[in-house]
Amino acid sequence: MFDCRICKATINEDEIFVLEERMYNTKQKFDYGTCSKCGCVQIAKIPDNLGSFYESDSYYSFNMGSSLIKNFIKWVFFRAILILPFRLRVKLIMRLRKNNTALLSVLHFVSENSKILDIGCGDGLLLKLLKAIGFKNLYGMDVFLSDDRCINENHLKISNKGIDAIDEVFDFIMLHHSFEHMTDPNTDLINISNKLNPSGQILIRVPIAPCHVHEVYGTEWVALDAPRHLYTYSVDSLTIMAKNANLEIEKIVYDSEGIQFWGSELYKKDIPLVAALGKNIYKYFTKEELADFESLSRELNEKKCGDSVAVYLRRK
Repeated sequence: MFDCRICKATINEDEIFVLEERMYNTKQKFDYGTCSKCGCVQIAKIPDNLGSFYESDSYYSFNMGSSLIKNFIKWVFFRAILILPFRLRVKLIMRLRKNNTALLSVLHFVSENSKILDIGCGDGLLLKLLKAIGFKNLYGMDVFLSDDRCINENHLKISNKGIDAIDEVFDFIMLHHSFEHMTDPNTDLINISNKLNPSGQILIRVPIAPCHVHEVYGTEWVALDAPRHLYTYSVDSLTIMAKNANLEIEKIVYDSEGIQFWGSELYKKDIPLVAALGKNIYKYFTKEELADFESLSRELNEKKCGDSVAVYLRRK
């Protein structure tokens, strides 16, 4: 039995279950509980060695770069499109990168000179793409990033400091699947709100419960990701935290992708997620199967049953 960290209700013994670490398949066990009041799924005890589950040499968000040839092609392309007016540039990118959910969730809401902060940015792939498009005020932070991966360039700065270490305010603050990793989300959201310009906007993208795949796959739902995902939020729990931070939810967009199916299918077969990253995924699924997973995800999103959401918030 333990208290919900979101709404303070008691999570009883019959609401507690065991999850195993599955991304690397170490099978370490962790107790989780589902709050019957706010619906938030959360770990019972946050591990003291949490940082050890984010090894920079192996954790996927720190290793999202491309090959040298692909990087050169991208460099030539982005240098070429810089001659276009900014809004035309953005429209072209939105058409060419229409499957990049993270990028599309941002481009509709920012301008060329918007001051943008990405919290939990990993190796900064999204920020680097925004810089290539022509955005000029880009900042990122990830407390699990090693010192040698920090960046201090014109128009782009990435550090491994926490939100408390930043004295600036921003027009757009985004958290792409990082909020569920934060140990004290109530306090963190208040601090994030305090770093927002009065007319600014916050974007939080997170797994969401309940959802279709959680009902189908149970503890093998890939997005539970013990122990890195300390929380799997519900709309009610997100609303409670927003209110505590003097924020209001402006819009919720369901944006789940095919990984909710193929990742969970891997776990059903006792295969770690890291084994199928990149082109290795074709060892386990055909292109047709992956396309079907994406199509099913779009259908679930339309029904608001997908396993992840983009939540847009503003100050009250």
